[in-house]
Amino acid sequence: MNIKQLKSKTMLGTVALVSAFSFASTNADANTYNYAVDVDYLASAEEIAQAHPASNTFPLGQCTWGVKEMATWAGNWWGNGGDWAASAASAGYTVGTQPRVGSIVCWTDGSYGHVAYVTAVDPVTNKIQVLESNYAGHQWIDNYRGWFDPQNTVTPGVVSYIYPN
Repeated sequence: MNIKQLKSKTMLGTVALVSAFSFASTNADANTYNYAVDVDYLASAEEIAQAHPASNTFPLGQCTWGVKEMATWAGNWWGNGGDWAASAASAGYTVGTQPRVGSIVCWTDGSYGHVAYVTAVDPVTNKIQVLESNYAGHQWIDNYRGWFDPQNTVTPGVVSYIYPN
């Protein structure tokens, strides 16, 4: 497969994923949101980086890289996951404490912190579902946890959300 073919597959997969999120979040009438995307081809992290290297400056496979792949509006120089909320606020983004579909959740725990992309919110329980990379050492983007309480982790530190402008 050449780079042109890979770019096409990657872009189509990205468009399908974004379209699915957009459709589900604007057309859902239940309190919870579930997303299903049928993708015939999933490019590896290295293939994606080769296809469009300038669009994501974060280290391949890290949580910051994974979120930047999904939230292209996020800045390229926001630092480690634990730095993202402060960096986003400095860049003019709104940062808050309520989860929203399409926002970025940030934890300040550990030495580097962690970030993930919010794909679903249960407004009754405030549990969320996320897509993330480098969770439990898995350096690809996936939903590893299902529904979970972002405040109820081993050492959550400060939990905040960055909202797209």
